[in-house]
Amino acid sequence: MEPTDKNFPLKDELWLGIEWDDPVRGRHNGCVKGHVYFQTTENLSSATLIRPDKARFGVNIYDALVHRYFRNTGKAEQNEEEADAKKIEVEYDEEAYVETLKKLKKKIEFVGFNKIWRKITNLREIKEVSLPGLAVSDIGAADALGNILPNVQILSLESNLLYDWNQVFLIGRELRHLTSLSLSNNYLREVPDVREVPSILVNADGSRLPVSPLGIFGALKNVVLINMRLSWDQVSRVLPAMPGLEELLLCRNPLIDSANLRLPEGGLPELRLLNLEDTQQNDFAVLQPFASCSKLEHLVLNKNYYKRLGAFTGFTAITMLSIDDNNLEDPAILTDLARMPKLTSLRIGHNPFSKETDKTYVRQRAVAEIKALKKINGSELKRFERKDCEIYYLRRTFEDYFTLVGRPFYDYDFADFCKFAKANHPRIEELIKMYGNPFEVQPKQEEVKNDEYRKGKMVRVSLVATSGPSVGKPAVVKRFPDNTTIMNLKPIVGKLLGLDANKMALKYRNVPSDPFTAMDEDLKDLFYYTIKDGCEIQTEEK
Repeated sequence: MEPTDKNFPLKDELWLGIEWDDPVRGRHNGCVKGHVYFQTTENLSSATLIRPDKARFGVNIYDALVHRYFRNTGKAEQNEEEADAKKIEVEYDEEAYVETLKKLKKKIEFVGFNKIWRKITNLREIKEVSLPGLAVSDIGAADALGNILPNVQILSLESNLLYDWNQVFLIGRELRHLTSLSLSNNYLREVPDVREVPSILVNADGSRLPVSPLGIFGALKNVVLINMRLSWDQVSRVLPAMPGLEELLLCRNPLIDSANLRLPEGGLPELRLLNLEDTQQNDFAVLQPFASCSKLEHLVLNKNYYKRLGAFTGFTAITMLSIDDNNLEDPAILTDLARMPKLTSLRIGHNPFSKETDKTYVRQRAVAEIKALKKINGSELKRFERKDCEIYYLRRTFEDYFTLVGRPFYDYDFADFCKFAKANHPRIEELIKMYGNPFEVQPKQEEVKNDEYRKGKMVRVSLVATSGPSVGKPAVVKRFPDNTTIMNLKPIVGKLLGLDANKMALKYRNVPSDPFTAMDEDLKDLFYYTIKDGCEIQTEEK
């Protein structure tokens, strides 16, 4: 349809008012030359007036089936008979060919096409039907669809012209084996709660079937309702028609009426996947009714407005959570997620975390806080990565506390730290039991003038080169004060191992079974890195 209201209005003529799904195609909001004929949604300039002969009112589902799956079969029937007579399974299409190197045309052979064609023409055998964008507006009379497609299990009707939930309920009545239904980009008028509706309206002839839509989709497991202008109220009204749902996709619907969300009596006991991408969510408490879904494993919350999830109960079966492209700024969201004990896969990218919270810290804290996590942002955890992350997170939490209270790492109140950790980092107590306190409180000393360092304790370390002239040679064993900074240690190590200190990085492990930890803060000392007697320090090129 093309907008044609430039010369409107003309006397004694019938015109149709159209509101486009794409507002850019509109010319006005329903008011033309000062006269209001109708009003568009939100008063947008998304309307057009057209002549009736320019409008297309849709087709019934049977015409769409013919258009989608059938063609002029004269040639096909002839080819099929010939193929059967010769007992071969090859067909040719006059319009299908490729050019050879000599610019000649060679027909494409369709091997086994005769069998495929016979299967398609027998609609009663079809189990999957896809009719996207074919302007389907009519499901037909009662019992017709069920007689034509009795064994269909998967039905896709995206981007058509369906307009009434009764059409959907009629599909459920007709197709008893239906397990997957997609209705995306159809805009349906509101419907009463199916629990209060005693019959189904047959739009084709206006008759009513004395059947309640309650539980009408007995076999349905997957329903896709993307971009249908649905509210929580509308979703809640139709869910009782689909009691066995395992996958519910509601992406790109304005689900902003949070007070209207309610699940059917008995909940959705089989629900495993819930996709709420781009549904204008900002409060996780709204989704609390879904906490009762004991099998809910996969939750998608991308492209919403979440900052935190806050306190919640339930959701104990969640194994996969995606919360990309939200408004997450505070890494404390990871503490919230730790309440999901089975969470193994997390996507949390494209969020505006503060500059102090880089991607590395988010990953390390996520791994440290969420015990079951195995994959983050599509990347599998590497061997020993969990232990590295837990140790890093433990040390980082201490450092954040020292900065907060303005105390040095060798003189602080451990009891006060424990209160801080319990309130903000609940797993720290467990990590201290696992790895020990990396900043054991030192005996208090008198204040030293000019900020002199505390007296260092000597520690014995083994220096091992992984590059340069000392590769393969025995380790160099030396003793250093534990207040030696990494900046001062590097030139000594470089001289002992014949390496350029400016192109050298250090890493350490206290026992051979531990993974190596980078010593990447030059102003920190050996005490900061909890270097103990017998520690191994390795060099590597930057």
